[in-house]
Amino acid sequence: MKHITKLIIGLITIALVGYSKSEAEISTVEIVTPSSSNGDDRLTPGNSEAIISQKDSSAQDAESYFEKAVKHYNEGKYEEAIADFNQAIRLNPKYAKAYNGRGLVYTLLEKNEKALADYNQAIRLNPKYAQAYNNRGIVYRRQGKNEKALADYNQAIQLNPKYARAYNNRGLVYRKQGENEKALADFNQAIRLNPKYARAYHNRGLIHKGNKNIEKARSDLKKAADLHKQQGNQKFYQDSLDQLRKLQ
Repeated sequence: MKHITKLIIGLITIALVGYSKSEAEISTVEIVTPSSSNGDDRLTPGNSEAIISQKDSSAQDAESYFEKAVKHYNEGKYEEAIADFNQAIRLNPKYAKAYNGRGLVYTLLEKNEKALADYNQAIRLNPKYAQAYNNRGIVYRRQGKNEKALADYNQAIQLNPKYARAYNNRGLVYRKQGENEKALADFNQAIRLNPKYARAYHNRGLIHKGNKNIEKARSDLKKAADLHKQQGNQKFYQDSLDQLRKLQ
């Protein structure tokens, strides 16, 4: 499944670029790599070989549609991506990653209720799905439901203590609530986990700026701008650069 992993890496990269509405949404969404088999596709002994083949074929077809949905997403063809996620779900109604993927597209299109419904279903199907909790937290934060957002980010972190994005996202909520020390701790942790996490440097730089720690703010914003430039994120490079210039 190496080719799928490459597709998802591309998807995550585009997801980072796709969120341009606010700082909060820039660095928050990802779809995890689908496994080659989810366990539910396997039938117990005693069923006919024909049924097993049919079931395996449906699972493979669902995964194929998932891959096509990722490709369409990367190309910015969101309606086509939704159609393919729909097909994947029709073929495998227990495909939690397809619900999460479709929820991501709905999040990008700002169809919040549809996104929430998909993340809820992904979590029902897989209560340990850290990425779905993280993504649902984005929608809650967008709706101003900060406590629900925090609960989802907390759950994502509990399930995956090395989940840098969830720390960054929780830090954004803390910052919005004026809890700068908690926000700073989360941005620090995000950077420890991912030393090339450009948005976490940017967000930490803004905390330092608010605290009048100008040298630290300048260092973080410069690091963020350099990383965005290296990673080809022109818009966010400009965002960090603009903040850096305000410190001059």
